[in-house]
Amino acid sequence: MGTDDGLRDWVANRDLRRSEIAATFGEPSLRVGRRVLCYAPSDGGQWVFFDCLQEVTHRYVPGAGRFDAESDADPLVRDIRTPAAGFEDGLILPLYGKVLRWGPGWWIHQPSETATEEQKAIAEQLRNIAADDPTQDFRR
Repeated sequence: MGTDDGLRDWVANRDLRRSEIAATFGEPSLRVGRRVLCYAPSDGGQWVFFDCLQEVTHRYVPGAGRFDAESDADPLVRDIRTPAAGFEDGLILPLYGKVLRWGPGWWIHQPSETATEEQKAIAEQLRNIAADDPTQDFRR
């Protein structure tokens, strides 16, 4: 995964877990808290940071009168950062990151480079429907 394009192809439109990053890249050069895995090769090669958002959910325990906190022991990767000229240029979003940033309909307005022609056609039809919807005038 030496290049930004290689990472983008590897991530594509799928979810990654922290354990998959560790299995692929080994131990990070640096950890920022429990969330961010930093890989900075000693040879001066391209660095990469993986932000693994560990969400905590609260579940009510019936009869106990309390909530129990639960967190995923192997959190999903929210975003990946690589060196780039601009902030957005160095951002790589796996599927989880896309849903967090743009919602579950991300693929309609943020088409993927790996989308099939059929997926692109469906997304275009949905954009056209939304554009013709008079209740959506606030976006124009």
